Amino acid sequence: MGTFLIPFLCLVHSFEGVPANAGEVLRLGYNSDEGCAAAIRVPAIDQIYTTQVSPDPGVIATEDQIQSAFDRLASLLQQSGSNSDSLLRLHICAESQEVVDRTRDFLRKKFGESNAPTVTYVVGDLPLPGQKIAIDAIAVLGKGETDGKPHESGEDETRVLPAGPRVFISGQAEKGEFEEGVRGTMRSLFETLDFLGLSPSDIVQLKGFVQPIERAEEARSLMVECFEGSSAPPIVLVEWSSSLPIEIELIATAKGKEIRRGTWGEPLEFITPPGMTPSPVYSKLVYVEEPETILLSGLYGESATDASTQIHRIFESMKEFLSEAGSDLRHLVKATYYVSNDETSSQLNQIRPDYYDPARPPAASKAMVRGVGREGTGIAIDMIAVPNQSQP
Repeated sequence: MGTFLIPFLCLVHSFEGVPANAGEVLRLGYNSDEGCAAAIRVPAIDQIYTTQVSPDPGVIATEDQIQSAFDRLASLLQQSGSNSDSLLRLHICAESQEVVDRTRDFLRKKFGESNAPTVTYVVGDLPLPGQKIAIDAIAVLGKGETDGKPHESGEDETRVLPAGPRVFISGQAEKGEFEEGVRGTMRSLFETLDFLGLSPSDIVQLKGFVQPIERAEEARSLMVECFEGSSAPPIVLVEWSSSLPIEIELIATAKGKEIRRGTWGEPLEFITPPGMTPSPVYSKLVYVEEPETILLSGLYGESATDASTQIHRIFESMKEFLSEAGSDLRHLVKATYYVSNDETSSQLNQIRPDYYDPARPPAASKAMVRGVGREGTGIAIDMIAVPNQSQP
């Protein structure tokens, strides 16, 4: 059995009998070796998105940094009346594959079947000297405060994605030197929000792919400045390899807003704003009205196989998992593709049209990175989907 199946060994049986509106978080396909769920089906409830959490300064040993980062994340969640048992997704940036492996050991001991989150890893350098791990998360909103306190930098530590309409905007990247690229990309994102009838205050989280990573804090400061005195949403920054300094994606709430749309009443709409060119493999933005969410853990290609085989097997497995979850490829809303070599990146571009409806591919970002969190494979894909309510 290939490694791409490891997170999903129990998935098919776990989905049997899943009700369309269970009213509770359903954690599916628990993997005791990984300490994660293969998928989580989230009902119409408010969710918390966090900033990127680092270990306490001065903590050196790998295990201590992992513990410190998770302790700080737990503290952040508690500020909103939530806790680690309410985690839905962990996005973990690790300095090396060894750190990934030790983090997996940590998660295996920390989480059980009733509270395991979905998990995605990416390997790359981190902004601070000696830093080995950084974490951001999605969790169920508790009964405490509804928004996190601002960072000293003016960035909110958490924001709430209310149950209801929301928008996923694919990564945008403007040309220019570092500062020009960051400011231009933020300006472009704000213009996209304005086209929809939204504002910067509706953003729940910004995620940037940046190089060089040593300038990550400069990028963060520039992004915060774009909010002109208002607090910025949580910001996540990941190292990538590119000719451009930064690409930024976002998620925003559209609850209570009159959105400029093409087809009213549709639970999903795949939109190309004016001045942008449609793509058959990713949507510039996806408007989601369906209140439920399906989160998938990172999917890996099978080790020691060529790039094409890895990618095809990921998508074939994904189809099975989505079907069992009451969804399908036409109801994907957000994809993140981490690739670690040019051949895999090229093959992904060629293969995606085989699986996506060109009229409704998910919003997406693709980042060239140093590692994807598993030895012997050049790609990891994580997905957000919604149920296909027309399925029985």
